[in-house]
Amino acid sequence: MSINKKNYTFIASKKITMKTKALLITGLFYSLSILFQVQAQGVYEWGPAIPITDSASFNSNPTGWLIDNQQFGVFYEKRVCDTCNADIWYRNLTNMDPEIPVLTGNEMHDNPVFVSAYANDFQGFILYLSNMDGDTNIYAAKLNNDLTISEITQLTFTETAEHSMTISTRKQHLGWVEDSCVWITQPDIENGQIMLSEITKLDSLKNTSLVIGSNNASFQRKVGDSLHIYGRNYEYSFGTGSWYWDETYPIKTTGNNTDLTVDQSEFSSGDEVIWVTNNQIHGFSYSYEFVLNTCNLPNIQHPSYIMWDIIVKNEWMPHVLLYATGEDNNTEIYGSFSEYGNAPDTTNLTNDGVLNSNPKLYWGEYDGIMGFWIYAVWQSYRNGYVALDFAKFLGHIEGGVDEQPASDITISATPNPFSNEVQINVNSTLGTDDIQVTIYSLSGKPVWEKTIMGENQPFQSCVWIPDPYVPKGLYLVEARQNRQNTTCRVVYR
Repeated sequence: MSINKKNYTFIASKKITMKTKALLITGLFYSLSILFQVQAQGVYEWGPAIPITDSASFNSNPTGWLIDNQQFGVFYEKRVCDTCNADIWYRNLTNMDPEIPVLTGNEMHDNPVFVSAYANDFQGFILYLSNMDGDTNIYAAKLNNDLTISEITQLTFTETAEHSMTISTRKQHLGWVEDSCVWITQPDIENGQIMLSEITKLDSLKNTSLVIGSNNASFQRKVGDSLHIYGRNYEYSFGTGSWYWDETYPIKTTGNNTDLTVDQSEFSSGDEVIWVTNNQIHGFSYSYEFVLNTCNLPNIQHPSYIMWDIIVKNEWMPHVLLYATGEDNNTEIYGSFSEYGNAPDTTNLTNDGVLNSNPKLYWGEYDGIMGFWIYAVWQSYRNGYVALDFAKFLGHIEGGVDEQPASDITISATPNPFSNEVQINVNSTLGTDDIQVTIYSLSGKPVWEKTIMGENQPFQSCVWIPDPYVPKGLYLVEARQNRQNTTCRVVYR
């Protein structure tokens, strides 16, 4: 069975139950209602391409860092020659401060990713690959508030001198591919230190890459001359009261499937994966495969995407797709708003006639009024060097006619981040009607609800103690009273 829409073709890959049909129908009406709102009110337009780095060095592998929803920047590799070891540099793209070196030395510093500590006395850890001990291993550099490094910790220990390794991380999971094996663990941050908990081998059959969602992992496995895609889910056992990785399942086992990726943004569940097959971008979500429209452009490569899974201050987040297309030294970066916006469906962000590659999408800072900035970052090959460029747009939906001033009801949470329980504080001047407090996962699923009895006192509070099966991560808290609502985010760690 297939359901054809403007930019999607959904292909059923499992038997559809009556419950699934009901969910699909509900989701379809839900999506259509969002589509109507966005087409009526959405304003999306990419800004110009702006340089991040100098154009006389070799820059690659950017990774985004969103600081308290207020500033956005990128860490990246910088080499003085194409065969030299890389240093890790940083640039704040919100303020456009000058780029600065963060981690330098004679050894390699490859594939940086950032893990936030949600602490006051330091920012978090830059995870990267290095050969400080002669082998390629994962290291963690502690990043201070002034962007200096105070200490470096070795996280993995290999026994062979010759092997390759790639690294992937998302929220509570850290994974890597080493000598064709897929490994995954959970980094624990306590008392200013980072360590790895129990390490699990997910697969050992000629794997080449790994991407991690909120509670799943997907990996490419080499089969003959082709790449196939498999996955495993992170499940909770009510019997044992613990989490575990379930059995491997196939996602795509025909054709050659390349460029596997997942949405790495803070505000997404990361339950969808996309890849390239036969010059088309395919995706997989909740047992269904879909195909995205790329307007018949040639040689599609390196897709990146962001989902619009949650509401923030009554604004719907847009669905954005990014990819490279073209031949050899004339490869451009295209951005698409898919069905969600009134901008042209496909926009050439580079249009410079050179080789551009490896585009990545990130949620950026909140502008305080309209919505969040969305950043596109890519590599650009010019004059024998590799520079990093970016473009951005403001993703927002204008308010509806029935909305009331947000100052009538406010919400906060303490402590935030929290480990065991969090107190949710609501301050309302809307009268004595009951206040409904709901906590949502990033996929939009309610995980906890509480009704606070209306009283004459404007200040009310309640306490959320997550059940054992609730995964750690970012959650949206909504308070609603008299058709007005307000939200905040909490971090459960």
